[in-house]
Amino acid sequence: MDLNSAIEYIKSQLQAGKTAAQITSDLEAAGWSHESVVQALSQAQSPVSEAKPPVGDYFSRVLTGQKKFHVFLAGIVLGLLITIKPSFYLIKYGLPYINNLESQVVSIVDEVFPQDLEITIKDGIASTNVKEPYHIDVNRAAIERIFNFQDSHPPATTLSKIRFITLNTQGKAEDFDKFQSAAMLTARSLVYYSDGDVKIQPLSKTPNIVLSQKTLKNKIYEYNANNRLTNFFRTLIYISPVAIILFYPVIFMVNTLSKTFLAWVINKLLSTGIPFGRLYGLTGVLNFVTELILVVLAFVPGISLFRSWLAVAFNAITLALCYFFIYRHHKNL
Repeated sequence: MDLNSAIEYIKSQLQAGKTAAQITSDLEAAGWSHESVVQALSQAQSPVSEAKPPVGDYFSRVLTGQKKFHVFLAGIVLGLLITIKPSFYLIKYGLPYINNLESQVVSIVDEVFPQDLEITIKDGIASTNVKEPYHIDVNRAAIERIFNFQDSHPPATTLSKIRFITLNTQGKAEDFDKFQSAAMLTARSLVYYSDGDVKIQPLSKTPNIVLSQKTLKNKIYEYNANNRLTNFFRTLIYISPVAIILFYPVIFMVNTLSKTFLAWVINKLLSTGIPFGRLYGLTGVLNFVTELILVVLAFVPGISLFRSWLAVAFNAITLALCYFFIYRHHKNL
């Protein structure tokens, strides 16, 4: 019997007509110390104890089974809050781009692929109709304009260019570093940077194809016939918040379950005998509070840079509080 249960027991006995001395005798016979009995009697007989429950009273009631905490519903609440920020950015920046998807992609083709250039790949061998080495440079400011980046940060102040790819079908892969390009096409391979390393992709499995502005645009129009792709991506934007709200409770429940196993170990070490379901409820409510703080902090500029560190700190706090309430429950037995 913990302190809260003892208080309720004393109140019921007082209402039944027992005296304080009789109740004291009964509790001491049950193994309670005289000091603990006096404390419980004092709180049971004091009207202030009803108005001002002890610190952590709700958590203790969850641990004793007097209160139930619904972890799944808490996950839905967190999912609703978490979707606010990404939904805002998706609708503000993503939706206008998707609504003009076809024209935006065509603009990229116009910017990246020269009008007179034609690249042919046949039987795994590439060839071009231009004098090589031929460099395709992309205007940085134009790319920012196409992707509408200026809404999120200041646009480029210079007309700096990026060397996107070098066509060098008469050369070798070893020439790659010499041209300082993001990629290079040789007769039999595509050379490019990936995670800081140089990768060589053979063209032997590449299907026969002719690349030009015209063929690329025709493919775009074909794939987006009747706004097929535009409608698909627009639908994704609208349903993604709903998917997060529905899926996040599962993540939250699994996360709570993993922490409950640690609380169960603490429970075993202290030999309190608390059922696993009650430990799950306690861990759930503590986990909900810390996750709620993280969600609110995510709206503060700059805090996202430290989110992983804060998450680790709050996990430690959650486990420390679990230990505190389990230990207090143990001391009150």
